[in-house]
Amino acid sequence: MDHQPACSGGGFRVFIRVFLSAFLLALLAAPANGDAPTNVSLPDLANSFWTPNGIKLPSRELVDAVRRAKLPVLDAFGHRREVVLMSIASEFAFQRLFDVFLTSLQNITFPSKDGSLDNLAKHLVINVMTTGSIERCAAIATKYGSACVSFANSAFSSGNFHVHSNDFYGIGFTKTATILDGLTLGVDVLFLDAGDMQRRRISPVEMHQGRCTAGASPLLDFASRLQGACGCDLRGVPFFHNGKLPPRMPDGTCEPALMSEWYNYHMPCAGDMNDKSRLMQEYADMYVRVVGPINSKSAPLHVL
Repeated sequence: MDHQPACSGGGFRVFIRVFLSAFLLALLAAPANGDAPTNVSLPDLANSFWTPNGIKLPSRELVDAVRRAKLPVLDAFGHRREVVLMSIASEFAFQRLFDVFLTSLQNITFPSKDGSLDNLAKHLVINVMTTGSIERCAAIATKYGSACVSFANSAFSSGNFHVHSNDFYGIGFTKTATILDGLTLGVDVLFLDAGDMQRRRISPVEMHQGRCTAGASPLLDFASRLQGACGCDLRGVPFFHNGKLPPRMPDGTCEPALMSEWYNYHMPCAGDMNDKSRLMQEYADMYVRVVGPINSKSAPLHVL
């Protein structure tokens, strides 16, 4: 995965909208796995986000959740930014995955304006995709100070979303709508998949120009197991060139110098969501063993 040049706030927002729209249009032509039970019709799902007058506006519930969750910070240029973390979830994710995910966010701590200890989990808003799952989400999220908002579509199944099923492809529509809703409310959105494990917080240098990321991104040295066992090594690699794919070391760990640069490690689909959560915990334990405590490499964050 190549590094990308920094973009201005407006330009990057337009880019992410165009990119994700094109991505979702491509999904409409993707075949579904015949063995994966699904009730999702991708055209109907896409249309459900629109009204006769255009795309649906954010719900009052989401507006209130974003208002409570936004984190005012000072960026590297001395500008005030209001940042909100956003994610999506379905019923099966609440078996184990979301506890691991939210724990990783809770581990990213920083001092608030009044000197008390804050953490990223308290600034996360979760759009819940499946009908009847909002209470399950709230039972877990309340422990971490995160917020759950119903974004349910009755077509989504409550089980694990099989790769290449319409349920799985439908995630993209919900993800895009979630990002756009956040941007519509005038905040800077950091979108995280539940398969993302945080290693350190974003510094004020990265928290400028309204950046918005969906999942594993080359903007902030996010690594992904989809690329290889130790992610993609971009150190010393020129722009527009493929990165290196370092293997695990003989002791089964990744290179310490490489791991120390990780902001985030992304776990792609590996078995079901419970299998993914097991891998997430394995890599979190490896990071602590090799690099040190989660958040120990974080730069200062100026909270307003």
